[in-house]
Amino acid sequence: MTKQEKNSPRKDLDGAITSEDVLGKDVIDPRGTFIGVTDKLLLNPQTMEVLGISVDKGFLKKGLVIGSGHIKEVTPHAVLLATTPASQIKGMSVFCSEGTRQGIVQEVQLEENSNKILFLLIRTGTFGHEIKIPAGAIEYIESNVMLNTTPEELKLILQQIDL
Repeated sequence: MTKQEKNSPRKDLDGAITSEDVLGKDVIDPRGTFIGVTDKLLLNPQTMEVLGISVDKGFLKKGLVIGSGHIKEVTPHAVLLATTPASQIKGMSVFCSEGTRQGIVQEVQLEENSNKILFLLIRTGTFGHEIKIPAGAIEYIESNVMLNTTPEELKLILQQIDL
């Protein structure tokens, strides 16, 4: 390969996708849930690196920005996400490892400028009592939030947090 061929911009563009391949596509999370439609492609002005996408969630709903690290694949029909946006967790049921329902997610507290969960604020069935569930107690999040603790272990964790 000659030096000219190696530095050819045409070679670097093989297999590239365009903004038309991304904009206006449905955005789908790993659970198959429709999140919204891509309306902007966000680029670093110095490097032209794709930083992420902006998602329009519909009339009267606040949109969101998804970083490129959370995008699994761009298909001809949709943008598939690698992770569920934290905003989608609100309203999910929370269960302990034994299957006991603990409550409903009311709020998701994130690390600043990231999708990393610090804690979940859940409302229990007891007179609307709210408790904070630390991220370390979360086993996984799919259609519900599953904790890696029993109800007794959760009570101990919550007592330690209150100290």
